[in-house]
Amino acid sequence: MTEAELLALREGLKLAWDMRVARIEVEIDSEVVLKLVNRANIDVHPLGAVIADCRKLLRMPWEGKFKHTRREGNACADALAKQSQRIREFHLWTEPPEAMQALLREDSI
Repeated sequence: MTEAELLALREGLKLAWDMRVARIEVEIDSEVVLKLVNRANIDVHPLGAVIADCRKLLRMPWEGKFKHTRREGNACADALAKQSQRIREFHLWTEPPEAMQALLREDSI
């Protein structure tokens, strides 16, 4: 799972940078990924190149945060991850999928 989360983080950051997003807030529910990106020695880590890419992207001149959240508090991300397993190709939503509307309302409360 850690590999998938690191790859998703890297690709999401790349996409946001390419789209010239100036402000980001990354909430991640994996403490392992958070530790790897923030302070782990990656010289001999099998995912060292991916971790290095994430670190480089996070040092870009963003305005925003990178923080841990509990899985229970990240229902929207969990729902998107589950929905993405049914999609075989890259898909960029410009609006939240219909199935997420209720979750977004709950998260905003």
